[in-house]
Amino acid sequence: MNFGEALEALKAGYKCRRAGWNGKGIYIELQKPDEYSKMTLPYIYIVTTSLITDFESSDLAVVIPVSAS
Repeated sequence: MNFGEALEALKAGYKCRRAGWNGKGIYIELQKPDEYSKMTLPYIYIVTTSLITDFESSDLAVVIPVSAS
């Protein structure tokens, strides 16, 4: 999927993620303003709250220890 196709998917209500992003659980989504929003135009935001990584110094992630093998 290229960037243009990702934008169309976002407009259709889908969430999109890249295989190359560090950590699992990162995705982008389109926010459409409503009558309570301060923003007046739709915008794309990234969600990292469910990020899973093995990068121990990450303060935004659930850290999964790497097993010694």
